[in-house]
Amino acid sequence: MTVGGHGLEIPLPIVIALGLFGLGLAARRGRARKVEALRRSGLLPAEGEGTMEDVRRLAEGREMIEAIKLYRQLHRCDLKTAKEAVEALRETATGTRKDEV
Repeated sequence: MTVGGHGLEIPLPIVIALGLFGLGLAARRGRARKVEALRRSGLLPAEGEGTMEDVRRLAEGREMIEAIKLYRQLHRCDLKTAKEAVEALRETATGTRKDEV
């Protein structure tokens, strides 16, 4: 099956692949904007300068993905360990459990 017009026929799998590639680029740009906004706000430290205090602030601010990434950088651990540690840190700091959120 092909898609196109004006004498240009493009196979459907190529159209789908190009669309997915475009979505990936858009997601990457959106993530870059979010990281930049977090850095400007002071929640996310510069690359290589993070501390556990930064992890705690990110977790309290519901920026769990960034908190987990920073925890992994600091402790060089696997994703599961970091996720559990950050969730526990957030529960301690906010007094709420994950299932209550």
